[in-house]
Amino acid sequence: MLLRLLPLLVLCIIAAVFAGPWQQTIRIEADDLMRIKPTRISAKSGSKVVLELKNTGRIQSLQHNWVLLAADTDVTGFGNAAMNAKSTGYIPASMKDKVIAHTSLVSAGQSTTVTFTVPAKGTYTYICSFPGHYSAGRGTLTAE
Repeated sequence: MLLRLLPLLVLCIIAAVFAGPWQQTIRIEADDLMRIKPTRISAKSGSKVVLELKNTGRIQSLQHNWVLLAADTDVTGFGNAAMNAKSTGYIPASMKDKVIAHTSLVSAGQSTTVTFTVPAKGTYTYICSFPGHYSAGRGTLTAE
């Protein structure tokens, strides 16, 4: 009996070795009050994350994005610089090196996704960089 299961066991081990890094899907919602939910997420360092952002609001002119910032980023400085970066989706070119991952802007009722690799262990801030949103629309990613 054991000899019959051996080929199956070998195939399972090979599949596990070549499967690549673990992948996680995270869903984020942003609303008309400029809030992002959830405000705390966690993921394994080095793993792949597919992040889906949904704008659950009803005001069409109120767009949202999701921006994961490097640990040493001045969040207020980034948010202020983003206000003048309309042509780049409110991602300031002068601070692009502070962005780990970001989505595109979405209007009410729309969704978008971004896939990224979780950075080294630590705590990282994420924000909506649409003008005026970063103070209310923010949260933290804990890389474990």
